[in-house]
Amino acid sequence: MTTSSRRTAGQLAFAWLVFALYVGLIEYWLGWARLLAPWSELDFGAVVTALLLFLLTYAVRAHRVFDYFRDSMRGRWLGGLRLIVYHNALNTLLPMRSGELSFPLLMKRYFAVDYAHSVPVLLWFRLLDLHTILLIGGIVLLGNRWHWAATSIVALLWLALPYMAFAARGALRAMVAKVPIRRVSAILVKAFDGLPRTQSTFWRSWLLTWLNWLVKLVVLAWVLTQFVDVGSSAALLAAIGGELTSVLFHAPGGVGTYEAGIVAVLVPFGIAAKPALNAAVNAHLFVLGAALASAALALLIPHRITAKS
Repeated sequence: MTTSSRRTAGQLAFAWLVFALYVGLIEYWLGWARLLAPWSELDFGAVVTALLLFLLTYAVRAHRVFDYFRDSMRGRWLGGLRLIVYHNALNTLLPMRSGELSFPLLMKRYFAVDYAHSVPVLLWFRLLDLHTILLIGGIVLLGNRWHWAATSIVALLWLALPYMAFAARGALRAMVAKVPIRRVSAILVKAFDGLPRTQSTFWRSWLLTWLNWLVKLVVLAWVLTQFVDVGSSAALLAAIGGELTSVLFHAPGGVGTYEAGIVAVLVPFGIAAKPALNAAVNAHLFVLGAALASAALALLIPHRITAKS
């Protein structure tokens, strides 16, 4: 067995161990039957609508990629959707963001897009995602504590950062290339290399990012409110807490880390740890279920391996 194979086997064994511990601990603390019981009392139509809206975010992300790589993906939007669904599922299930590697690999396999092009664009998308999540969370959090004028000024300044980076990309790229920490410098340079080449492409990618996150976070906030008595602002912030663990760092399948992100937000709002954990686990199951179901459905999407080299 090669070193790579042993590493992969070790990662899979670790992932299954984490999953088994997760299942056992949830049974011990909450009980799976009691945890899942509220689903049977929810309005079926509302749950289906929430699921369809959540799945719609995959299509939005697929269109963001399709629009960015229009020349390479022309006429193959469904292939792009299949790619995004698989990428999302792997990102959800694999630990420490290792699922991100599937994006450049699949772009190369399906659309002959070189890693040198796909990796910087992926980094740019992730920075846009993080920027958007933090802005939404900041507006909700500060809006309840600061005067609206102060909140608006801070939000507008933060909102302007992506466009400022785009407008001054040449000068900023040269500047970050001189950062003494080589690894940081290399990441920042790649991020600037992934910036859009035109104004229209920039605005479309940014607006699609906002559409994705607004829909996704509102759906997750709604799911949380079905399992714990909490206001919409707190639920939205809790959804952001869970998603931030996915964007930054998470365990295999996000088990434990996703729940921790949600609970860490709900407890300061006066929610006891046990009800908060109950809501967090159910929200996470919703996310996992959507990822796995969409990956299974993606098998029905026709695709072809590109003939380009």
